Amino acid sequence: AVVPKRWFKAYFNRYESILDGSAWSYLREIARNQWMINTEQYLLLHLQAHQVPILRFPPISFLSHCMEGPQCMHLYKGTDLGKQRWTTPFKYYTEALEVRRTTVDDTHYLVRLGSGWIWTALWPPQPWIWGNLKKKEQEKPIEKQQPHELLGSDVVCGLSKHGPTSSLSWIFYQRCEW
Repeated sequence: AVVPKRWFKAYFNRYESILDGSAWSYLREIARNQWMINTEQYLLLHLQAHQVPILRFPPISFLSHCMEGPQCMHLYKGTDLGKQRWTTPFKYYTEALEVRRTTVDDTHYLVRLGSGWIWTALWPPQPWIWGNLKKKEQEKPIEKQQPHELLGSDVVCGLSKHGPTSSLSWIFYQRCEW
């Protein structure tokens, strides 16, 4: 996470919030309904309670070779794929796909950031469509998206004064336009 100094205390005081009881204001409903939440969901609730603005950015790495358990299913169980050298258990398979989409151009088999692509802020933030697997979620209007569902940055290969652009220069010549 990238945490500006003004939000440092809000980001790093989660443990203290539990100890002093202030976390109860946003965990009460969770406890009452006996919902199970993980640490990432707790962080989201905590930051929202402290009115910290949140935007996503595409993942550029993923957790692999996790120990099998409720949060890491080895995808090849019950098949003979376990004998394949390339088989890797992912904690979040969709995250591995998002990493591939972010970092590699599958048409030209190039690593984007090593080929002239750069990170840039997206304004206004864009809906995060790669992580949404259901068609209905992709069709949700931008006004109905939660802030943490919006993408605040991405890798691009062309910029104008209005933001990222598409260009045939990359498709034909593997060259970015600036």
